Amino acid sequence: MQTVYKIRTVLKDSIRTDTLHCVEYKNNWIDFVGCYNKQNEFEGTIESRYSLIYEEHIIPKRFLGFLWKYGCKERRQNIVSRNPYTKIVSTDFITKKD
Repeated sequence: MQTVYKIRTVLKDSIRTDTLHCVEYKNNWIDFVGCYNKQNEFEGTIESRYSLIYEEHIIPKRFLGFLWKYGCKERRQNIVSRNPYTKIVSTDFITKKD
C-alpha cells in the first residue's frame, strides 16, 4: 500500500526563505520532497509506503478433550505493519457464511 499526500502552504516569516529552497528526505518507508516559490508558498509531496503482515489463528472446537476437532471455537487475528512510522488504529474482519 502507498499513501500520497500533496502539501501546499504559506511559509511563516520566521523561516528564512533566502537560504531554504528545496527539501528532500527519502528512506525505505517515506519520501518527502518540496520546494518554495517566490510567493513564499511551499509545495511538496509526502509518500508513505506500508507492508502489512496478517496472521490468523483458528482455535477448533473439541469433543472429549483431544479426540475430535470440529468447527471453529475462536478466530484471532494479528496485523502488524513493517513500517516503523505507522500505527494501526483499527481493523475489520468480515466472514460470510453460505
